[in-house]
Amino acid sequence: MHDVITFFMDHWLLATTFIVVLLLLAGNEFFSQLIGGRKCVPSNVAYLTNKEGGTLIDLRNKTEYQQGYIASAVNAPFAELTAFFSKTKLAKDKPIILVDAQGAQSQKASALFRKQGFTQVYFLAGGIAAWRQESYPLVKK
Repeated sequence: MHDVITFFMDHWLLATTFIVVLLLLAGNEFFSQLIGGRKCVPSNVAYLTNKEGGTLIDLRNKTEYQQGYIASAVNAPFAELTAFFSKTKLAKDKPIILVDAQGAQSQKASALFRKQGFTQVYFLAGGIAAWRQESYPLVKK
């Protein structure tokens, strides 16, 4: 323990920088989970949909969706989410996995789903681009 204290005293600038970066990372993760959903990587999507009974929602517009989507995904364009909430009845205690092109819109949409009372909201980190990068299959219409 004495060595740790000595290290911090000798390298106070390095130690302070480390603590600040650690706090910023923790705060960022906490804030993103508080206002929105949790990140999900492509390999977790099958588990959440098949084992946990989750629903996969593709937020891209109809044209982008038809060019290739994840099997079992429901198309609900970001601009039409209000109408989607009013006409669709989803279990609020089951996982919701949001997908878009790059991941930015799904983070925004996750906050809307949380406001609607959904408790398990996830977004695919990197969006459909991450899915393609992992060479997972897409359905085309």
